[in-house]
Amino acid sequence: MMKLSQQFDARTVRRWVALRRDHLRSQPHCVMCLESHGKFVRGTIVDHVVPHRGDERLFLDPRNLQTLCSSHHSASKQREELAGFSAACDVDGTPIDPRHPWHNAAARLQFADWSRRGGGKLGGGDCRNKIWAREEPAAHPRFNRNPKGA
Repeated sequence: MMKLSQQFDARTVRRWVALRRDHLRSQPHCVMCLESHGKFVRGTIVDHVVPHRGDERLFLDPRNLQTLCSSHHSASKQREELAGFSAACDVDGTPIDPRHPWHNAAARLQFADWSRRGGGKLGGGDCRNKIWAREEPAAHPRFNRNPKGA
């Protein structure tokens, strides 16, 4: 990863430092902890929702910023950027992100066929090799046939 001083001029770096400080003051909690767990965890990283990739306009756009804790920035956000979609699901286990392969009709048909052959049961089939399954089968709501408390 390049240093800011290698990507941008000194004026832009000074503007970023002030923008980051103001953002953390106004939005101090990790948005992913709040959305996924309902917990208020102090965030330490100001993340770009859309990666700026050296674009100064995106880099300094306050609407393109979100606060994250270090664990979410290091794991969840990076995984999402590499995969190109979020693995977050609604209460029924349907992926929320429209870019998720599950929203592709061919992927749904492939999943349905795999499910009919026993892949939807714990211990049957191996979903780890499927493109839409980024977590262990038991951790994903669609594959968890014995949810906690049931």
